[in-house]
Amino acid sequence: MVREIPNKLILSDKLWRVILKPNTETNLYFLYVLLNTNKIRKEISLRASGTSGSMKNVSQEDFLDIKIKLPPKAEQDLFYQKVLLFWKNIFDNQTNSNSKLDNLFQSLLSQAFTGELTATWRKTC
Repeated sequence: MVREIPNKLILSDKLWRVILKPNTETNLYFLYVLLNTNKIRKEISLRASGTSGSMKNVSQEDFLDIKIKLPPKAEQDLFYQKVLLFWKNIFDNQTNSNSKLDNLFQSLLSQAFTGELTATWRKTC
């Protein structure tokens, strides 16, 4: 999901740029989550063609032929709000964990360079 498009963006032929029409009855984030469900990904895989397992292709025509029933926009929006809270919680937890890991690493570095880390071990040798 790209929120900002860099200047002079070049996309691989394996990527598609999807832009929803203004005032569409589809919530972009709902669509993103929906397209990443196992059921839809399996449907996309079934439509993939090509000889190499790692380089399968799905034509735009085949992709657009996938039938998806969408709930009303209000329900999609509500779903998005709940997913947004979930994503925020994950991001906050990751940020907190990263901060703790950075602090632990800095502490270990300090102990290593001052000799504290191996002081007990060196006494037994």
